[in-house]
Amino acid sequence: MDDAGGNGVDASGRAGADGRITGTIRKGLASVLVSGRLRGSAGTGRWTLSGLGACAGRWTARRTG
Repeated sequence: MDDAGGNGVDASGRAGADGRITGTIRKGLASVLVSGRLRGSAGTGRWTLSGLGACAGRWTARRTG
């Protein structure tokens, strides 16, 4: 993945053959580190925000349609 559509957000990342993903999303002073794993039509992982205070959480994804 690269770029996020020219709105001042810079995003980059990669997905491995084993389904592991890592990425970074930046805008201004804020930076979000994303990691996780995709399996079949679903995925789970963690994110961590830094730069404008600190917080973290989990994400889930599911392909539909």
